[in-house]
Amino acid sequence: MLLLDRQLRDVDMTVLEELVAGQVRESTTIDYKQELCVSTDGEKKEFLKDISSFANAGGGHIIYGVEEDDNAAASRVAGMHVAEGQDQVWQQLNSSIRTGVEPVIHGVLPHWVDTPEGRVVLVVHIPRSWQAPHRVKFQGHNKFWVRTEGSKQEMTIPELRQAFLLSDTIGQQMRDFHASRCGAIIAGRGVYPLHWARMLVLHMMPLAAFSGRTPIDPGKLDYAAVRIPGIERRHDYERRANVDGCVAYVRHHQGGCYGYVQVYRTGMVEAADSYLLGHGTEERDVLPVPWFPSEMRSVIAENAAAMRELGVQPPVIIQLSLLNVKGLRVPSGREMQDQIDMVQGQDRTFDREHVVFPDVLVQDLEADIGSAVDGMLNSIWRAGGHAGHTSATKA
Repeated sequence: MLLLDRQLRDVDMTVLEELVAGQVRESTTIDYKQELCVSTDGEKKEFLKDISSFANAGGGHIIYGVEEDDNAAASRVAGMHVAEGQDQVWQQLNSSIRTGVEPVIHGVLPHWVDTPEGRVVLVVHIPRSWQAPHRVKFQGHNKFWVRTEGSKQEMTIPELRQAFLLSDTIGQQMRDFHASRCGAIIAGRGVYPLHWARMLVLHMMPLAAFSGRTPIDPGKLDYAAVRIPGIERRHDYERRANVDGCVAYVRHHQGGCYGYVQVYRTGMVEAADSYLLGHGTEERDVLPVPWFPSEMRSVIAENAAAMRELGVQPPVIIQLSLLNVKGLRVPSGREMQDQIDMVQGQDRTFDREHVVFPDVLVQDLEADIGSAVDGMLNSIWRAGGHAGHTSATKA
């Protein structure tokens, strides 16, 4: 979620002064606090109620160090004095959130802004949670809170019922979407038909895409710096707008395409490829190592960066499937071990036509990408008969 169309990292005094100049009022997504007060148990409980209420609603920002007028509009960027270091303050707050709210709210992020008077403003971003509802469990307080227009209130039984139902269904909706798109791509009904039979299908799906949030500005989609698997040179890409958003693709001279990346108006990314799974090398029946893991890292990292620039907010689910890959050999990446496997007749191939890997939850589109890709590569190598991917397969 953006604050005045700015990413959290781009919020500065200019943005904060815009809130004052525009008399931006508190809402379901913005709350102003003159001071950060968490010294007493009562203050800590209120802090947890505020944080959890945003996660149980649509997400938003709490801005500490901004005063409001009688109409709940920003009136002055006053700032605060923070006696301890900023990192230490946030560690204490984050620890309180992790121990005082159940289930844990992932992705709560701080951003500090220095004022000209030597004070600081703390902007806390709370994402909409896909594990809602969250309850405050502190000092005997066990209640659920939700952010409303300019305030918070205890959740009603119907609201709790709906939140539990939505939490259960969103994950399934994402998996169903991935499965349906894989089926369409196999049948040649993807955005563009792929040239070869072996295919990689990758979806990066923000929670917001399945919860009725506002679509991304179509003008931004046309310039998204996406990365097609196996194709490093972006000047080879063709691009066009379509009803779903924008697509970048590389044609094959004999028909179909090497691969494409579709960016949806909801911020979701679909990458489909038929080049990377052996067709870009001489050995057509062997997963190319170390090219494949290196390319997977680049593709996911660069498309995550494109999502950040588009203003997509986590959490994001990454889902990967390899299609028509039965019999494709997965080498260990260590020549001696591969020779031993061949002599001993070890089966290091995919044992089924379509391999659907477990989805991966990403709470930060920058910090979490490396560990997410490591987990995916580990699953791929296990599917190929190995204990996991080794350092020899890492870029």
